[in-house]
Amino acid sequence: MSYHANALHVEKHLLCLRECGCYISIHDLVSLASALNLSLAFKKRSLSIQTLFLDARAASLHIKLLEHMCLLLESKKEQLLRYTSLYPKTHTLLEPQINRIEATKSLLERESALHVKEIL
Repeated sequence: MSYHANALHVEKHLLCLRECGCYISIHDLVSLASALNLSLAFKKRSLSIQTLFLDARAASLHIKLLEHMCLLLESKKEQLLRYTSLYPKTHTLLEPQINRIEATKSLLERESALHVKEIL
């Protein structure tokens, strides 16, 4: 039961720009679903992310979803780092976002480790 409550926390964390560090669009969610051969309609982000996580769990693809989510976050972080190198004055503004993305990736990695531990 606590696992599902923790999973809901992760979903809410990913939806909040302030917590996550980057905006995960509905297009990003549909692309993640497609990469896992899951279907996901273009709907409200909160509903879509819940559906994506539930479908991934049902298909035993939860760990792969978390891995793909980490790759997406890494891509968004790299984009912000490119901006800071092209426009050095943006570093002060973008550094907190980059740090939040890293913290979110750590959260997803912990969630993945907990999921593997539950399976074993």
